[in-house]
Amino acid sequence: MNVFCGVVYHDILSSQADFSNIGIAVFTLFRCSTGEDWNKIMHDLTVQDDCINDQDYETFIKNDRQPRACGSNFAIFYFLAFTIIIAWLIMNLSVAAVIEGLENAKEQNSGVI
Repeated sequence: MNVFCGVVYHDILSSQADFSNIGIAVFTLFRCSTGEDWNKIMHDLTVQDDCINDQDYETFIKNDRQPRACGSNFAIFYFLAFTIIIAWLIMNLSVAAVIEGLENAKEQNSGVI
């Protein structure tokens, strides 16, 4: 959360989808886990042109208390790994549910001739 908390807002990154606090960060990651514009969020969190690399308190006040920090190229690795892990988890949960359903059906039909 500290890596992406003060990044400049762009197309998708806004006050409803950012990493400024833990609640919105969890909601943003849930949104990414559903596949909803995760790649656009990833690109918004990489290094952009209209940012301030080392923003101090005076610059923060001059910018109407809006963070203007640059993103990080770590966002590419992070979101790709996050998407792969979540997809693997959802696939395993789906396979486990199907296998359990088949086992239950087999147990119910084992005594029927």
